[in-house]
Amino acid sequence: MSTLALSDSMMNIATTEATAASVLLPPAMMISFEFKLSTGKAVELDKAGQEWRKAADQIEQLCNDLRKSVSAIPQQDWSAEDRPRYEAKVQEFCAQLAVLQTLCMAIGITLTVLAYALMAYAVFAVAMGTFLAALAAAAAIAIATVVGSGAYAGMLTTAGTCLTITHVATAILAAAGQMGAAVFAGGSALSAVVEAGRGNKQALADFMQAQATGAGAALANLGQNAANAGLAWLNRNPKVNRPLQEIDLDADRNYDRTWNIGGGAKIQTTGGSEHEFGVHTKYGDRGWQGVDGEYKYTSPTGVNVGGKAGWEEDKDGNNIFSGGINGGYENEATGIGGSGGVEGSYNTGTGGWTGKGEVSGQWQGGDVYKQQHEYTNDGQGKGEWKHKTETAVGDSELPPWDLV
Repeated sequence: MSTLALSDSMMNIATTEATAASVLLPPAMMISFEFKLSTGKAVELDKAGQEWRKAADQIEQLCNDLRKSVSAIPQQDWSAEDRPRYEAKVQEFCAQLAVLQTLCMAIGITLTVLAYALMAYAVFAVAMGTFLAALAAAAAIAIATVVGSGAYAGMLTTAGTCLTITHVATAILAAAGQMGAAVFAGGSALSAVVEAGRGNKQALADFMQAQATGAGAALANLGQNAANAGLAWLNRNPKVNRPLQEIDLDADRNYDRTWNIGGGAKIQTTGGSEHEFGVHTKYGDRGWQGVDGEYKYTSPTGVNVGGKAGWEEDKDGNNIFSGGINGGYENEATGIGGSGGVEGSYNTGTGGWTGKGEVSGQWQGGDVYKQQHEYTNDGQGKGEWKHKTETAVGDSELPPWDLV
């Protein structure tokens, strides 16, 4: 399990401590609000960074293979005048790929740096939250005594100083995010310009088309973040209960020109139970090509259960129906939990079907053990089993009975 997996639980602990402290120390209310806005998925960012760096390595390997394939042809086997022109085209193409390779590596490194920036902020947040919790306990004692009013006033001043420190730390994290955005936007624009200069006449047009396509996803994400910031502000006071906690908006375009559009929400009841639900649709050249929905219930004790179902049309026009159920438990105080689930899909056109099962154990928000099983049947009588076990010390694709 990566150290980054601790960041989520640390931010949850820090937010809970700051929220509890705000009952006696009003400045802690704003600190809790900033903690909520600064909570991110450090593990997912790092995974994305690794994939971008892996793509950079694959592009570099492709260039090397192309050069080797040309040089491997003996001169006596191909000495015509078109050979130098072909070699020049290969070099031109590799030069364009080198630009893309550099961009992928830069994005990969930036994402991982942002992941560790979130981790560093989480360490700060949990230290600040713990200090505020201790300060709130001292404030409670001061309020209960006749002579404690002067001490309580000093504690409020200290809490105000904590808020100023949190402002600075949050601003540093925001600056890191802005620098990351500059790498993405500036790097892609510069890459398009350089590729155009190296012979790719379509590079700038493709860049502009990508900007236009990405605007839909950007608008959905900006709207989601703005709404969630407003909800976090409204819910900053622990004395006031508002059911709607956060929303999720999606608008993504796939390589096959289909759009995945949808949204969801998280609602918390007065008793502490949480309900999460979401619906997504898929729309493409053939009209509506899919819809899916999911729901999850989490009890105040940490027990959760959920399910999902959906329909999708594949590239051949066949209908694929899918569904699944899952459940688990997590103790927020210790960060220890476990989960499991099963899901399956059926293709009405081919008769093929797939069944999957998974069990896992978690500690502090990250998986320390995960076991996955999958069976695929092509509808013609041919099936295949796949097994994968992941642990904190390594992974294996052998079934569990072969690991002992």
